[in-house]
Formats: sequence, structure tokens, C-alpha cells
Amino acid sequence: MRRLWLVGESLPLKEDGTQRKAREAAGLPPTLVPLDPRHGVFPNLVMKPLFAAGYALSQSHADQLLNFFQEMKEVVSDHSGRRFNFFDNRPTRPKGRGKEAAPENLGTDQFAVPDEDMTVRIKSFDTLNTLWLVFGHQTNFGLLWWLVDKAAADKPTKVQIKKFSEQFVNAVCDCSPAHAGGGYGQLSSRIGLLHRLCTGADTRLTLEAAVSKLNPVGPFSLTRISEVMRATVPLLHNEGYQDGTNPTGNAQGHFVRLAKGKVDVGDLYWQVMGNAIATRIMDGFVE
Repeated sequence: MRRLWLVGESLPLKEDGTQRKAREAAGLPPTLVPLDPRHGVFPNLVMKPLFAAGYALSQSHADQLLNFFQEMKEVVSDHSGRRFNFFDNRPTRPKGRGKEAAPENLGTDQFAVPDEDMTVRIKSFDTLNTLWLVFGHQTNFGLLWWLVDKAAADKPTKVQIKKFSEQFVNAVCDCSPAHAGGGYGQLSSRIGLLHRLCTGADTRLTLEAAVSKLNPVGPFSLTRISEVMRATVPLLHNEGYQDGTNPTGNAQGHFVRLAKGKVDVGDLYWQVMGNAIATRIMDGFVE
């Protein structure tokens, strides 16, 4: 069984850039940590895929359930060495009307990759024995862009990451006509496509062709980029609940349709997540 890691976006600091305090509670640390279990969205966005994977394993590898729940324990504790954020912590924008503009470089949509730390993580990433569950559009496509062209993706904005994800989708469609016409306007659809390319049994060559078309530069070879991405399971974050004007069910449906590669899939989002995680943690790829 592969070792589980959880990969998030960044920690929300206060508007002035100072650390955001957690609500006081007995025995819990005073500040937020990566993918903090005390954050309100943690049950839906993190625990749901993990429990869905446990359910899928109960159907296919029931003898591995104890090992899996030991892996879960490693990643959901208050502090865990197997959770990290891909981007540095960043302040949020001012909330509500009448708020003054935040100081320069505070409260913006700009992210920053901790270059030295991330380079070490990628070079030491044991892609044969480790599985990263990666949450959200910014995190997934920020990671891919940084692997493809780390100089350009060092301090990207949300808009720039969105533009890159569109370029990646276009590259996939150019390399594989079977993926053309999929309807990739929603961010959840783009994550669904990336999910399929990273977890599918027959999608490695398409992923590599698309990455090659984007002209990778820097220290990571095409083979290494493919190995890293194929050792991840791309998942939704807030997109699953607030992807533009789409109701929640539609947003998750867009992900499922692209993740399964079918128009009428029947499966629910939690089932697709659970099956993919269970399959990959046992070192298989999704058929």
C-alpha cells in the first residue's frame, strides 16, 4: 500500500499578512496548519474522499482496510508531516463593503511557490510508493505548470493559472481528438480531465504528449513530470461547491463526466473519488 500525502493550496492569513489564529479549543494548537482538520470545509473536502476510498477498498481489498485507516490516521491528525501546501501562506482580500484596499502585495490573488523546498520535495518524491491527493484547481494546475515551466509559474495569479489550465486542455485536445469537445469552461471539468490523465490506465501517453507540447523547461524531464503527476490523484476543492454559477451537483457532475470520459456516467462524485484513491493506493490504475 502506498503512503498517503495530502496537498493543499495555501494557508489563509489575515488581510494584513499576519497569522490567522484558530479558535481556542482544549488540546489543539493555536494556529491553523496545512489542510487544518479544524477548518469548516475539512469534513467535506478531505474526509469525504478518504472515507469514500475506505468504502471502495471494502469492496475490493477488505483485508487492507486496517492498513488504510492507519494511513488515514497519519494524514488527519492535528499536526502531520504528510500534509503540506503547495503555495506559501498568503493574506486574503478585504471582506465586505467599505473595506480599504489592502497594502501593496497583501490581499491579492498572487500565489508564491516555495521554490527551494518544492524542488527538494519533487526530486525526493518516491513516485513508486507514495500517493499525493491534490485538492483544487490552483493547486493541481499550479503544480503542473511549475513542473512544466517553474520560472514562469514561480509567482502566478489565479488568472494566470486559469489561463495555463486552458492551454493544457487545448494541448490535450490537440494530441488526443478523443478528448476534444469535452466542454472545459468549468474549472471542475478541467480538474476532471487532469484526474483522468493522472489516474487512468491508458492515459499516460496523452499526458506526456500534452506536456511535451507545452515545451517543458527547467530541471524536470518529461519522464519525471509524468511520474510525479501519475503519482497524484487530482480532486476538487471549493470548485465542487461553487464553480461559477453551477449548482453543486452540476459542478461535481462536470468533474465526473471528464474523469470517467463518458457522457452518461451514472457514478456519483464520491464514488469516482473513492475508487480512484483506492485503486491508486493499491498501485493500480483506473480502467
